Amino acid sequence: MSTTTRRHVLAGGALLATAGVAVGRTPARRTFFAPVSTGEERGPPIRQRTATTRKLFKCPAGYPNALSSSPDGLWIAEQRVDKARERIWRVDGTGAVLQTLSSDATDTSGIAYGNGVLWVCANSETNQGVYETSRDGRTLAHRQIPLGPAQLAGGCHGATWHDGFLWVTANRPRAILRIDPKTWTVSYLIPFGLPGGLTRYHGCAVLGDSMYMVSGGESRTYAEGQTNLIRYDLATGVIREIFDFAPGSCDPHGLTVHDGRLIACDSGLHPGWDSRYDVHGLGKRTSPSAGWVFEIELGT
Repeated sequence: MSTTTRRHVLAGGALLATAGVAVGRTPARRTFFAPVSTGEERGPPIRQRTATTRKLFKCPAGYPNALSSSPDGLWIAEQRVDKARERIWRVDGTGAVLQTLSSDATDTSGIAYGNGVLWVCANSETNQGVYETSRDGRTLAHRQIPLGPAQLAGGCHGATWHDGFLWVTANRPRAILRIDPKTWTVSYLIPFGLPGGLTRYHGCAVLGDSMYMVSGGESRTYAEGQTNLIRYDLATGVIREIFDFAPGSCDPHGLTVHDGRLIACDSGLHPGWDSRYDVHGLGKRTSPSAGWVFEIELGT
C-alpha cells in the first residue's frame, strides 16, 4: 500500500444462517456532533446506532480492498503491499472465482461497475485517477478525478455506480463526487463533513435514499480500532446517522449494495497497524476478518 491514507453475495438464507462473526474489539461509543458553517462551535448531536456484520465467504488469497456489484456477480479488487500486479476477481454467491483480470491501476482503493465496464480507482503517490477498464482487463481510458491538477489530481478511497453516474470518495476535495461518465464533470458533491475524531474514509454505496460511507479514526491495532459507517441524505448531503460496529464485527474497507444489502470486504491492512498479512507468509494477521466478504446489518 502507499503511504497515503487507506482504508480504509450474494448468498441466500442458507449461507447467512451458517456464517460466523469475527472475534474482536469492544468499541466505546462517543457522541458526535454535526459540523456547522455558521459560526457555532458545533451542531446538534448526530443520531447513532450500532451495526453488526455477518461473514459470507473468503476471497482468493490477496488484499480485497474494493468491492462492486453487477448482475453477474461481485467484483473484488485488491490493493497490494508487495508491488505485484493487482488483481480483480469476479465471484459468485459462494465466493467461487468466475473470472480473474488486472487493470493498470495501482494501490487500488475503489471499483465500480457501470455501463458495462469497470471503473478502477488508483491511489498511489505516482498513479492516480480512474481507469475505465473493459471486462477483459483492457484500459479504455485513464482520467484524473475532476477539480484537481491535470496530472495528479488526488487519490480515491471508494467508488460506486448509481443512477448512471460514477460516485467516488475523493481525497483532495474531501467529498463524495458525482461524476458524469460522458463529460467527466462533477454535477453534485457530498462533503465528508466528518465530525471530530473521524479522519479516515473509504468505500461508499447508495442504498435507498441514502449514501453510506465507511469512516474511522486513528488507531494502532485492530483491538483499539475505531470504524464507523456514516449515512448521508442522498438529496441534501446532510449526515443523518453514524453507526458504530458491535464487538467482534468485521473491519470494512470496500462497500457495495447487492440485492438490497450492504456488502463489504476487509483487506486486512490498515494505516498505523502492523501491515504484515500471513496469507503471503509475510507475518501475522492484524484483523480477524482479513480477506472476508461480509454483510453489514444495520441495527438499533
